[in-house]
Amino acid sequence: MTKKEYMKPTMQTVELKHECQILAGSADANGMNDTLIDEEVTEGW
Repeated sequence: MTKKEYMKPTMQTVELKHECQILAGSADANGMNDTLIDEEVTEGW
């Protein structure tokens, strides 16, 4: 019998350095929803 040669598993690590921003809010592109409604809501659907 011949002896089998096995390859040892290797691992490579990579460090990622990047910056990102999370947008918290949305721009009102159409100029809508810029005022609040002053009516009292008394019931739902």
